[in-house]
Formats: sequence, structure tokens, C-alpha cells
Amino acid sequence: MLPEGTELKGRYCIERLIDSGQMGEVYAAVRLSDGVPVAIKFIHAHWAAREEQIHRFNQEVVAAGKVDHPAAIQILDTGQYGDRPYFVMELLRGTFLADFMAADALDRREAFQTIMKALEPLA
Repeated sequence: MLPEGTELKGRYCIERLIDSGQMGEVYAAVRLSDGVPVAIKFIHAHWAAREEQIHRFNQEVVAAGKVDHPAAIQILDTGQYGDRPYFVMELLRGTFLADFMAADALDRREAFQTIMKALEPLA
């Protein structure tokens, strides 16, 4: 996990961990040139030495960069921190769908409709 205040290339400053998954970690950060909030996804350190995982991570960047839709995030930058590649994207504010469902804020039908709407950019 990267500590708060970590700077990347003098361009971004890590603020906090948003979430961690199987392949990587996503952090909230700020772009230092203009103070714009961004999200930065890093590959996990234990995957950084595996060429296959680096390739998959890079494929994710390329695929996300090809999606041009108002409801999809935009890739803003890529880089390397030590041996860990990362990409910078727009920071979306909100709540995880699973949290809404756990709080009974959405029923299954509403959750399905929300998922279908989120998938529209990939159609």
C-alpha cells in the first residue's frame, strides 16, 4: 500500500486508498498542476514481476482508452512507480453498488437496471 503524500513524477500526490482487488489498488490522488482530483490504479507489487500480469494490466489500459462515452471514465496518463505500472483516470465520486444493495437501498430489479446502464458505454 502506498502511503498518503506519495508523489508520482512530481505530477500526482496520493491521498488515500479507495479499494483493492485481485489485480491492483486504486487510490484517490490530486494532479499537482491544477488540483484536479484523479484516481490512480496500480498493479499489485506481487504481480509487478510477472510479465503475463503486466501484459493484462496494459491491455486494461488500452481497452479503457478505446471507450468513448460520456458515462465512461477517461484515461488521463500512464506511468511507472518503481517496478509498478499505473494509469491515471478521472475520479468518480459515489458509492459501490454492493453497498447500496447491502443497505437495501436498491432491490434486485433496480440493481439490474443500474448495471445495464453502467454497461451502455461498452455496447
